[in-house]
Amino acid sequence: MARSKYDQTDIDLLFALNDFVNAARLYGQLAPAVDDPAGQRQVVLALAREARRTDRIVATSNSQAAASLVSRWDNIRHDVLRLMDSQNLTAADIEEK
Repeated sequence: MARSKYDQTDIDLLFALNDFVNAARLYGQLAPAVDDPAGQRQVVLALAREARRTDRIVATSNSQAAASLVSRWDNIRHDVLRLMDSQNLTAADIEEK
């Protein structure tokens, strides 16, 4: 049985992508169910924070896997930015306080 070798950058990337996918799934469940504007903003904020964490890892990783994801990740990042814009969220809003 062949074993893949993962270095720390690959592991960080895989965990970040996994966490973002889980956040996106939860967003998909919560967004239609949250009626109040403050709640909608919080749902987008949580997704945007997870996207930002993932974006940092994709942008700084020297792994071959990250390089192959850059263009697809860029599309996702733009979708998240549109969601942020719909809630008047800025980059400063998503930074952990």
